[in-house]
Amino acid sequence: MATKPWSSTAPPADFRPYVDAGTVMAEFSLRAVLLGALFGILFGAVSVYVGLRAGLTVSASIPMPC
Repeated sequence: MATKPWSSTAPPADFRPYVDAGTVMAEFSLRAVLLGALFGILFGAVSVYVGLRAGLTVSASIPMPC
């Protein structure tokens, strides 16, 4: 069990969450897909540009079976 006292910037009685516990939020939506695709293309283009311009790239390794 945790022996540490509550550590928050607000006292427990004054804490109000941003989203109510009863709120039902969609986990998969058209907005999430479109933003994910947009940012994926954007970050990929930036990585290609920096790789061609400066010769340096930062990439994540995705294991792929051969």
